[in-house]
Formats: sequence, structure tokens, C-alpha cells
Amino acid sequence: MEKNGLDPKKDIELVKQGFTMDQFFNDQVDVATATIYNEYHVVLESGTKESDLDVFNIEDAGVGMLEDTLIAKKEWVDSNRELAVKVTRAILKGWNYAIDNQDETVDIVMSNVTEGSTTREHQVTMLEEIAKLIRPEGFTEQQVGSFVDESFTRTADIALNYGLIKKAANLDEALEKSIYEEAVK
Repeated sequence: MEKNGLDPKKDIELVKQGFTMDQFFNDQVDVATATIYNEYHVVLESGTKESDLDVFNIEDAGVGMLEDTLIAKKEWVDSNRELAVKVTRAILKGWNYAIDNQDETVDIVMSNVTEGSTTREHQVTMLEEIAKLIRPEGFTEQQVGSFVDESFTRTADIALNYGLIKKAANLDEALEKSIYEEAVK
């Protein structure tokens, strides 16, 4: 917001958004955050036309933050290194399998959801969209799960700027790349 001349304390009212798009549908907020692989499609599936939406990609604005990251305490990793590598390897293998076998993956998901909580079409869309994020065009299976240092640094800088962390993050201390590197061997 500040990048575009807005003062979040004066120019807008920040509202805590729930985990659904209900506030958006009920006109309780004018702008809502949405993941491209889930909530955005919930809005479209509700009957809203893409042409009726103004979509702002936070990555394009330079304020996108990492999410869905594996986090463990250093002491635990030091005591359970082999397990950490195996878990990481299994997760990466699972993502690659899911991306390569999308129909089967959606079948598995649908056989485990509460009836009426989602649709097959929504799950297909979610997997298609998340596959683009997990394994972007040009990525190999071995690159799935890899970190882009600039993304980590940007996330840490935003977190510091907005008081989510108290001191600047040190990339070399905070990011243990050797677990990932061993997992993809």
C-alpha cells in the first residue's frame, strides 16, 4: 500500500479476513485476499464473472510472501536429520506424483472429503493451479521445493517491516538447504 501512496492507518480500514470468501460475498469488505488456486476460483464458481473483478497479483507488486513452507526447530533437525531428509523426500515425491497423476490425485482427495464440502471440479481446478506454483513451466522434478533466495529475503523484509518478526532474518541461519539438497539426490 505504501508503495502506491496509501497510508494503511488513514486511507483504508484493515479487516481481519476469515478463511472463506463470505465477507466478500456479503459485501463486508471491498477487497479480499485470495489464493489463485482456491478462493479466487470459489468466487468464479459462485457466478461472479472474471470481467467483474479487479485482480491484483501481489507478486507483480513485489510484496508476495512465501507460504506452505516446512519449518522445524534446529535442535529437532540436528537430532533427526535422517528423518527430516526422508520426510522432505516423501513430500517432494508426493507433489511430483500428484502433478503427474492429477486424475488419480483428485479421486483420492474426493474419497476422503466430507460430502458436500467441495466438488470434483473445484479440486481439479485447485490441483491444476497449484501444480503451476509447485512445478512452474521449465522446472524439473528435482527443482520442486527449491527456494529462491530473493523470495525468502523479500518475505523476511516484509515480516520485519510489519512487525511479524522482531529482528532481521539471516538467510544463511534461517534456511537449511542441505536437507532439501540431500532429499533430491
